[in-house]
Amino acid sequence: MYKEFGPDDEIIQNYATIYRKNDEPATVLPKDGDLPDFVRERCDWIMKAVTDSDASMSFIGMLRCIFAQNNEQEMKDDFEMAGLDWLPVSIRFREWSSMLFMDTLHQMRVAAYLIYGEAAKAQRERNERVSEYASRLRAVSSKLPAEMLLDLKSRLGDWSLSGGYMGSEYVLQLVVNAERYAAQHG
Repeated sequence: MYKEFGPDDEIIQNYATIYRKNDEPATVLPKDGDLPDFVRERCDWIMKAVTDSDASMSFIGMLRCIFAQNNEQEMKDDFEMAGLDWLPVSIRFREWSSMLFMDTLHQMRVAAYLIYGEAAKAQRERNERVSEYASRLRAVSSKLPAEMLLDLKSRLGDWSLSGGYMGSEYVLQLVVNAERYAAQHG
């Protein structure tokens, strides 16, 4: 199930999933989890429960729900009273979160995922949108006249230099116009 590590190696690996070195000394960059799927599932469940409902919950409250070890029934009752679905704590999660000497590190990893995981997901979605638009432009570029390609290059360059997001509605409109032109004249 898990790769075997010596105690020191496992601690180092857990710290490495929370912090990673940057070129600058003493700079710590949060990483998007590298958590087992069953842990990520529990984190994503609580984020969804909080964001999709009118319920409000503190960050500490979210952590308590995720790590509901000793009071799971009480937490479940509170969730159901608020009209929310409870995700039972799995045996795998229970074992992972209560590993001797690792429990605190695992809590830190979950906290980092809650803070940065959603942002990282949103960034991945933004990157996918940019890649999609670029692919769509590449697919029709051979059917466009040179003047139109130069105009697109200029517009996209200006947009990017001005701080515009390459997955924006503006860029989408440029892509759609290029596709229309290619369909009509290609």
